[in-house]
Amino acid sequence: MITLLSCLLLLALVAQPALGEGDGHTEHHHLGTVDAGPVGLLDEQVPATFWETPFFSCDGEPAATDVSAPPTCDDGLVFTWTVQVAEPAGQLRVDFDNPYRQDDFSLTVTGPDGETATQASHNTYSEGVAFDAPTVGRWTIELTPIRTAGSIVRMRAGLATVDEPEGELLPNLRVTPPFEFGFAAPINPANSMFLAGDDQNPPVIVDGQPLYSCTADEVQEANDPTRTDEPTLLTRCLRFTAGPHNVGEGHFDLRFPILDRAINDRDRLVEMTQVVHHGDGTSTERDAGSYEYHATHGHYHYTDILFYELLSVDEAAGTVAPAGVGHKSGFCPADQGYGDWEAFDQDEQGALGAEQSGSCFAIAGDGAMGITAGWGDFYRWQRPGQFVDFSGQPDGTYVVRATVDVLDNVRETDDTDNASYALLSIEGNEVTILERGRGSSHLDPDKVVVHDNRGQYPEAWLVGGATPDQLQLLRR
Repeated sequence: MITLLSCLLLLALVAQPALGEGDGHTEHHHLGTVDAGPVGLLDEQVPATFWETPFFSCDGEPAATDVSAPPTCDDGLVFTWTVQVAEPAGQLRVDFDNPYRQDDFSLTVTGPDGETATQASHNTYSEGVAFDAPTVGRWTIELTPIRTAGSIVRMRAGLATVDEPEGELLPNLRVTPPFEFGFAAPINPANSMFLAGDDQNPPVIVDGQPLYSCTADEVQEANDPTRTDEPTLLTRCLRFTAGPHNVGEGHFDLRFPILDRAINDRDRLVEMTQVVHHGDGTSTERDAGSYEYHATHGHYHYTDILFYELLSVDEAAGTVAPAGVGHKSGFCPADQGYGDWEAFDQDEQGALGAEQSGSCFAIAGDGAMGITAGWGDFYRWQRPGQFVDFSGQPDGTYVVRATVDVLDNVRETDDTDNASYALLSIEGNEVTILERGRGSSHLDPDKVVVHDNRGQYPEAWLVGGATPDQLQLLRR
């Protein structure tokens, strides 16, 4: 069955055009562009190929220690494809992207001479392998689900050349179109402080109804006049997942004096510095706002960087209007997924030099946070502050908009692509995603609709299995 499924999928793949001039990716050069030439699944003249698995589900049981973990895949499911390298090239890259961070997959790529590389995902979205000077011939790609309730995994393969960058290498910030919507708060509201994994922090739902949607610390912060100019009483929070990405040539590199913070008043805002890297290995520094210690998250935050909005939609008039805001004051990002799936330009994960990229801790006596060029972060719905205020709002059609660098503190290549949105239909506690994309809303004439298989989490294992159609009815 698996062999037949793989063969049918191989025959169904459609080759994609090369990346280059005219396709919106000409700014991606710090690791190189995809060569015109010889890699493809079915056509040896296709330089880069994008495809995805069919929807699949796994048999198994969630681990006893992981309250909301998807089942372990114990049915031997493996997807297999081949790509042909027809002539010498600088680098072969093969990558995968899974919709949900708590799902785990393993990728193995084997060359015609037996050279093999394996990479697995754990608490990340995108992973891949690269081979310098790949051997000419047919390469085998194997994707093995480790644990998932059900998924559609994106795959890609392409040839790249390594370019030497020149001049200033600036970041370019975007934000993931929001997904994973719901009105149930997590069991452990201090998820990030006590390092509880997402799969160990399920929503609080009894008899199909959320017990509460706003956590105690979020309500306290929303009514703290030192953090919010106009404190509000939160009674209903629409929770979701979103996060910043860096699709520019340079790292989003922030530094701050961590010893100053530890010694002096920790409620004081301290200046943040952006490090701008150059192609010759030098760097310059500039002021870039401020940072503070965030007690709820238990680490340091870059302040006033993310802004969440709720907009009500008047479908008859074709307009949107403000209906509520979020209260997330800052972030400390990490490298968890590729910023642009169609660009083969991701630098090595964690390239900023911190002990962990985005660790928010010390590097050479200073604090460091940021996003490696080509990577992005995701704040899941469990995290404190991942909501917009839905208190008193009726059922209807809404837009949730997320904007990064709202105060324009960051020097980047493009300040016009910092917003993303999700168009929603809300009835009671049921939230249906109608559209997700980059832009101010679904009415933005320059919007870019996103199809990345991120949406409602398929909790099929909770009901003993379901078809893809049935999964559309299952809400968090």
